[in-house]
Amino acid sequence: MTYEVFRQDCWPVYRRYSAACSGSSTVGAAVAAAALKGLEERWDAVLSSPSPAVTAWEFLVECTSSRRTASTQWVYRSLERREADALLLRHKLGLSAHQGGEVMGLDSAEFTLLSRRALCKMTTQT
Repeated sequence: MTYEVFRQDCWPVYRRYSAACSGSSTVGAAVAAAALKGLEERWDAVLSSPSPAVTAWEFLVECTSSRRTASTQWVYRSLERREADALLLRHKLGLSAHQGGEVMGLDSAEFTLLSRRALCKMTTQT
């Protein structure tokens, strides 16, 4: 996969996820753009990793971590990181299991398990 194809495919979700984490569409777009630029600079390493989608997703999550709102920080403190990712993608962004799994580098069943487990944990904590 070329970087340009990857960027075009991932930009909408990366931008929306970053905006949801930061609470700002402007900040979210800037963070997502910076993350994609960083991935472009590392593209050969990303492609040679065991799962390029996982590597790219983890880089984005790392880039957004310093820009999270207090409520998003609470979600990430309350859940395992991948559970929090799945919860936001499924219930904040409204992605299907297929879409969320694809962006995180997981199959649909694993994504569904993570998002359901996260939702269960969150409902028992409140």
